[in-house]
Amino acid sequence: ILSRNQQEVEQTLRRWNLPREAVTVEAVMHEDMPRWLSRADAGLAFYKEGPARQGTCPTKIGEYLAMGLPVVVNRAVGDVEELIEQNGIGSVVNEFTPSDYERVLKRLRSLWSDPNLSSRCRQVAAERCSLGLGVERYWAIYRRLA
Repeated sequence: ILSRNQQEVEQTLRRWNLPREAVTVEAVMHEDMPRWLSRADAGLAFYKEGPARQGTCPTKIGEYLAMGLPVVVNRAVGDVEELIEQNGIGSVVNEFTPSDYERVLKRLRSLWSDPNLSSRCRQVAAERCSLGLGVERYWAIYRRLA
């Protein structure tokens, strides 16, 4: 778990009775993220539901995809569910239940067997999540409003 809020992570581990030695928790500088992500099999991005989440696409999802990692998200975040499912680059948690986790893991196992998964993830990142594209789209909105 890479997080700057290590105290919150430690509290969560205790609350769920997860053995501390079974989990690596690190506060990581931005420049070290690629090295850490290269050790991962998938990226996780879970968010609380709410109206503000409908218009967001977290940066970390684009970062995971740019590293060639499939992404697991919950339904609460903008159009990310559509992006992931239509492009076959991860899985979406419908409910935080053991049976749904098993379904998501089964989907990941299937994706991991695809030799084109990493390149597909990177392609989607370039086409849908790049900084240049974001700037271009925001600029178009500003021009329309002005």
